[in-house]
Amino acid sequence: MALHHMKLNPEPYRKIRQGKKTIELRLYDEKRRKLEIGDIIEFVNIENEEFSVKARVLALHIFSSFKELYENLPLDKCGYTEGNIDAASYKDMEKFYSLKEQDKYGVIGIELEVESKVIRKAFSELMDIQKNEENRSDWENCLAIDVWEDKYFG
Repeated sequence: MALHHMKLNPEPYRKIRQGKKTIELRLYDEKRRKLEIGDIIEFVNIENEEFSVKARVLALHIFSSFKELYENLPLDKCGYTEGNIDAASYKDMEKFYSLKEQDKYGVIGIELEVESKVIRKAFSELMDIQKNEENRSDWENCLAIDVWEDKYFG
């Protein structure tokens, strides 16, 4: 499990932090090719680098172009809202990445879960394990904790 760093403009940073954007769109360049499921990405707000949020990589969606990506991924998870999803266009990404760059590298949708949600989910599962421990043998309790630790801490 590796830690990666990426910068974001304030609006997508806010949406990721709030859990409203769960797929980050990027060029599939050399830096993004190092990503693996389970890795952590620290996103830094480009306007104020004191603000950052960490997210775990859940899935990597690789496409040849943003056109193909937009045809296959749910755009509401890519940062669009009810108010602007009807006007969403793969050409929006050409502001950041040229067609030449897309042809050279391809593109990626990085599916994420904000770290605070992962921690809350892990804590909730641990509480469930402990709540049911009187119904299991000591061996089963140890196994349940081992499985939980492997799931969240590798």
